[in-house]
Amino acid sequence: MQCVYKQHVCVVNLQIECVSLLINHITTMTLTKFNQAHHSGIQRQIIHAYALSIAEKKGSAADAPPHTKFSHTVASVCIIFQHRQMLKNVSPCVAGKLVFFFKMLTQKCIHVTTIEVKPLIIKIDRENIVTDSKSRALASFIGLAIGDALGAPIEFLNPGSFAPIVDYTAGGTWNLPAGYWTDDTSMAICLAENIIANRRVDPQDLLERFSRWYQFGENSSTGECFDIGNTTVLALRRFVNSGVYLPASNRPELSGNGSLMRLSPVAVAWWSDPTRLRSESRAQTLTTHGSQECIDTCEELALMLGAAIRGQPVHEQLIEWSDHMRRQDISNSGRASDTLRAAKWAVGVSRSFRQAVLAAVNLGGDSDTIGAVAGQLAGAIWGMEDIPAEWIEKLYNSDRLLALAEQLWLVGQPA
Repeated sequence: MQCVYKQHVCVVNLQIECVSLLINHITTMTLTKFNQAHHSGIQRQIIHAYALSIAEKKGSAADAPPHTKFSHTVASVCIIFQHRQMLKNVSPCVAGKLVFFFKMLTQKCIHVTTIEVKPLIIKIDRENIVTDSKSRALASFIGLAIGDALGAPIEFLNPGSFAPIVDYTAGGTWNLPAGYWTDDTSMAICLAENIIANRRVDPQDLLERFSRWYQFGENSSTGECFDIGNTTVLALRRFVNSGVYLPASNRPELSGNGSLMRLSPVAVAWWSDPTRLRSESRAQTLTTHGSQECIDTCEELALMLGAAIRGQPVHEQLIEWSDHMRRQDISNSGRASDTLRAAKWAVGVSRSFRQAVLAAVNLGGDSDTIGAVAGQLAGAIWGMEDIPAEWIEKLYNSDRLLALAEQLWLVGQPA
C-alpha cells in the first residue's frame, strides 16, 4: 500500500561515512529535535526531514574524498517546508544547519554534494505507514482545536455579516483573545484524558470530567464554561443531580453536534481498528447525545478519520461527494447531520488543511463546531506537515494539546 502526496521540498544530497544508525537518525528527525539543536530563525519553517534514499557506495582509497573511508553512504534528505517561498531563500542556510545537526547526532563527517529545490511526489511505502499515520492522527486532534479557535469569533453569525476569516481573530461572539478555543476543544480534552487514564472510554469518568468543566471551568481556555450546547446541558445536569451514568436521551429532536465536535481522541487512539472505533465512538456519544442521528454521525466520522489516518483515499472520496453538492445545500446549523455534511463539503472542495478549515468556519452559524469537525478531517487527511506553523504556535495551550495527542497515540500502540 502506498500513500502519495505532493510537497515542495529541498533535497540535500549528502555523502556520509557508512554507519547503520544514520538511517534511523535521519528518519526520526522532527521539528522538535531541530528546535532542541537551538537553530534559530528557520526551524519553525521546517516541518519534517527524513531520508528520501540511501545507497551505500564502495570505492578505493584513491577514489574516496578525504573526509570518507573506503565505504560511505550517499543519502538524499528531504526537508519539508511550511511555506513554498521559504525554499529559495533559505535552502543553503538550512543545508548547513542540517549538516551540523547530523554531525552532532552521529559524530561523523558529512559533506553536502548538491542541493535541489523542487516539487516532489512523495510515495510512502508500507514500512513508513506508521510514522505518517502518527502525523495524521496528531493533526486530527490539533486540527479540531484550530478549527474551533478560528470559528469561535463568528459563532452564530451568518455569511455576509462578518469579514471573512483568514486567521485567528480576537473579540467576536465570546470576546476571546485570538487563538483561544471553546467547548469543542474543552470537551475533547476531557475525552482525551479519559481515554489516556482508562485505555477505553469510561462513561462514568468521562461525565465526571465533563461536569467539572461545566461547573468549575476545568479544561476551559478561560477558566470557566462559557459555551455549551443545550443537549449537553440536559445530560450534565442530570448527571450532576444523580451522580450515576445513564445513557443520554434518544429523542430525535436532541440531535445536536456536541458529541461529534469532540470525537477525534477516539480516532487518534484506535485509528487502526474499525471495530473499536465504532464501539468507543458510541460509548463517548451516549454520555450526552443518545439519538440515533448522533450515534450514526459519530460512527461515520470515526470511521472516516480512521481510514484517513491509515492512508486510505478519503479525500478523493470527499472530492467526488462534494462535486454533487451545491453550496446552497449546505446548512450551518448545530444539528449533527448538518455539521458533518458541512465539514465534509469544506474538506471536499479544498486542497489543503488551511483551505478546508477556512471554508468551514466561513460558513458561519455554528462556525466553531463546523471548523472543529472539518479540522479533524483535514488533519487526518493532510497531517501535521500541512498545518500552518503559525496556527500551532498561536493556538492557546498548544503544548498541552500536542502532549495529549502524543499520549493518545500511545494508547493504541502494541504494548
